[in-house]
Amino acid sequence: MSGFPQLLLDRYVPARVLGVGSFATVWQARSVASGRDVAVKVLSEEHVDDPDAVARFLHEARVGARLRHPGIVPVLEHGVVDQVPYLVTPWIAGATLRQLVVRGALPVRQALVIGMRLASALSEIHRHGIVHRDLKPENILMPEPDCPVLLDFGFAKSADSALVTRRGIVVGTAGYVAPELFEGSGASSASDQYSLGVVLYELVVGSRPFARVSPADEVVARMTEPPVPPARLRPELSPLASDTLLRMLARRPRDRFGDLDRVSRALAQAARRPSQLPASASTDTLRLSLPARAARRPLRSLPWVLFLMGVSALILSLAGLR
Repeated sequence: MSGFPQLLLDRYVPARVLGVGSFATVWQARSVASGRDVAVKVLSEEHVDDPDAVARFLHEARVGARLRHPGIVPVLEHGVVDQVPYLVTPWIAGATLRQLVVRGALPVRQALVIGMRLASALSEIHRHGIVHRDLKPENILMPEPDCPVLLDFGFAKSADSALVTRRGIVVGTAGYVAPELFEGSGASSASDQYSLGVVLYELVVGSRPFARVSPADEVVARMTEPPVPPARLRPELSPLASDTLLRMLARRPRDRFGDLDRVSRALAQAARRPSQLPASASTDTLRLSLPARAARRPLRSLPWVLFLMGVSALILSLAGLR
């Protein structure tokens, strides 16, 4: 097939193109050795003579090869053939998270479980000293309804990486970038946490927290306004879930969770009780939800009420005698 590296044909048989971008093309192929389907990502021809593009591609391959987590697609093989960089990953069937969220907000519990598992995957890459820097629904694959898999480490940055971003260039997708990055701060685990907060807010509410007509207006809103509490837009969302989201979206990094492990635990706790009773619930419904022991407590005070009523009647009668 045109565009597939000829020197890979003895190892991989291309079946179809999965996606074409300005940076790379991804093919579904069959491994000759294992007989399994794989995804082969190849740098676009117009970038093979660009040292920065080649460095970024190979950096993504090296990052992916270091990671092992059920929520991260692993890199099985990478290299350069005919001066064209490539990498190979397992082929995972499923839609991207973007394809799910365009249909509208997800069920609350499903959204929280997805957020919890993404937080666990991000925590794993942070333990390796890596920051993703481009978390968004397009980079998350959904092989199962609540089992996300992180893709695309092209913008990822590690402590020992020689990949350098040009000064003044903000890396990431504008709608999901943490506000401190627009002020010149470097990407960090806290900025990945903020991006995850934006993704999760979008899953719960159906839109990003600062969505505006233009990207510039969205950036200004993110820098100057607090997000609308998600529980105001999704009333059944529990206070714990809403507060967790707002903390992830805190304007200042120091006001967010200390790390993604804590985010994962908070979302796991919120997922156990993702919704609250509607405001229209009756008093009888609320009382039935209490433990039986607590529901009986008002009866224990009945003797005291009768006693006080008797004392009041006696005082009134004595006053009448006077």
